[in-house]
Parts: sequence; C-alpha cells; structure tokens
Amino acid sequence: MEPKHKLVVNGVSQRFGRQEILEDISFTLETGKSVVLLGPSGSGKTTLFRICANLLEAEKGKVERYYKNLGYMFQTPRLLPWETAYANLRIVLKSRGISSKESRDKIIAMGKSLGLTEDDLEKYPYQLSGGMQSRVAMGRALIIEPDVLFLDEPFTGLDIGLKRELMQALKNELKKKTSIFMITHELSDAVELADQIILLGKKPGRILEKINIPLAVEKRTPLDINEHLQTLVVNPKISEAFELRRGFL
Repeated sequence: MEPKHKLVVNGVSQRFGRQEILEDISFTLETGKSVVLLGPSGSGKTTLFRICANLLEAEKGKVERYYKNLGYMFQTPRLLPWETAYANLRIVLKSRGISSKESRDKIIAMGKSLGLTEDDLEKYPYQLSGGMQSRVAMGRALIIEPDVLFLDEPFTGLDIGLKRELMQALKNELKKKTSIFMITHELSDAVELADQIILLGKKPGRILEKINIPLAVEKRTPLDINEHLQTLVVNPKISEAFELRRGFL
C-alpha cells in the first residue's frame, strides 16, 4: 500500500543554461510532518519548491508524490482582484465539484476560523487590508483539506499578531496529519514549525545539513523554541549558508 501524504525527493539537480541552481537534493516529507527549507537568497529554495510541487520538471533526479490534495500559499496573496473574497474561496471548491450549498458552509466556517466575518467575505481584495488578504489566501490553501501544504515564505510582511494567528493555524493542520513543506529565510520560523530543517547553501543550492528537532511541534513552548534557536545561531553551517562573519550573530 502506498504511504499517504508523502513526498520523496531523490538526487534532484537543476540548471538554467550554464548556471547550476540545485545539486543532488534528497529528502523525505513524511505524513503529518513538516519540512522547512532554510537558506539565503540564491540558494534555489523557490526552484526546489516548484519542482516538488510539480510546477517544474527536474533536470536530474526523481520526485515521488504520494498525495492527492495539494494546497499552496505564496509570499503574496495572489487573489483574483475581480472576485470577492468569498468567490476566491469558492473557485477552488468549485474546481473539485463541491456544490454551492456545501461550499457556502465550508467558506463561512473557514472564514470564521481565520477571523473573517461574512461581511469581510463579500469584499473585493482592494477593500481588504494586506493582513485580511493573507487570511483569505491561507483559507484558500486550507479549505480543500490538503494532504500536503506548500508554503513559500508565507509570513513575509505580516505583523506579529497576524503571523501568530497563521502560525497557529498551521500547527492545527499538523494535528490533522496534514504534511507541510515550507521555505523561509527566517531561522525562528523554521525552529518553531519544522520537524526537520533542511539548510541550503548556494552556488549551487545544496544541502549543508539536515537538522531534526525531536520535540513535537505542538509541545514546543516559547522557551523550547528559544533554546533551539540559540543552539542553531552558533551552528557553523548556519554561518556558512548565510555567509556570516564570525561573531556576527
């Protein structure tokens, strides 16, 4: 029997023209676990993200995908500007053949869980704050009940309050056995959400280290997160990846 919600990446390499972007990337995302790609700009995070999400074919290597429903959340909300928030959520349900009545119940419930009122759902993106647009984008990713959730730096530009809310929503998804694959350049985000951090170096993008965090995500207290963070900021591989001078952190 095929495993559920599993992603297996084996020996993936990629180049664009003469430029080598990724070199021999291998890892596994297990059911209900979270893998976070951590690395500086230019380390190939987005290219690897696109390959894993089947948006780009790998030049070398193999990606095995054992899941059906895939949810995305990008750096920017990417909402359809001519549709209301409600319609932006309805579109992804309609594409899966879910009836209007069932969709309405799901959309209202999802909106409520993310702090969106029914009045908010009737607004167009330009009528919503950036934070409210991010809530809609998160709802669009979650409302299909994804097996695997792909997140491309989802907290960029968010205020601390909204970031905490969306982080908690992701932790709730892990409790449901949703698998999460996220890319970030923020070490603190990686430490809080990851079961495994994959640290990428650049030129070309390659794995410098795989860092496992044994304590379950839902059991981590702020103190636990801070302790792990302090351990990692002195890791020489972190300095190598981000090209930091000795004593910079």
